[in-house]
Amino acid sequence: MDESCSYIGRRLPIISHLIKFLFGHRGIFHSMPFLLLGLFAFYNLVYSFGWSDEWVHWFGLGYFMHIIMDSFSVSGVPLFKPFYDESIKLGLGKIYYRTGSLFEKSVFFITAGFVFILILQFNLIELFTEDIARWLSLIWQNVKDWRLFLW
Repeated sequence: MDESCSYIGRRLPIISHLIKFLFGHRGIFHSMPFLLLGLFAFYNLVYSFGWSDEWVHWFGLGYFMHIIMDSFSVSGVPLFKPFYDESIKLGLGKIYYRTGSLFEKSVFFITAGFVFILILQFNLIELFTEDIARWLSLIWQNVKDWRLFLW
């Protein structure tokens, strides 16, 4: 959102540039106070459209995990901005990655794969709405088809 090359930034370039100009990259949008504010705003949006509350839970989990993952980057994140401006690095200088590096992408795909396997292994798909469950099942079926094709 605060990066013009991101998925959202490419679709909303004016907003993306404005946010980056006003707040910088990994500024207030990567802080816990803004996470809470964002969850409140997203909950109201979900409620106004009559969507399931599950969207708020999954959005919150994704947003939180994104901030935690970014805190392992070389630059860290301002977890408590605007109350404390210093960037927090959870890797303590020992475990970190450079944004866009092969290591970052590898960690992402390994983690996403692990979560996906857990969802299927423990039948956690029931926690999702029907639309998301159907979408995940379709992906899983394609993965199984590809695996058969490759072997």
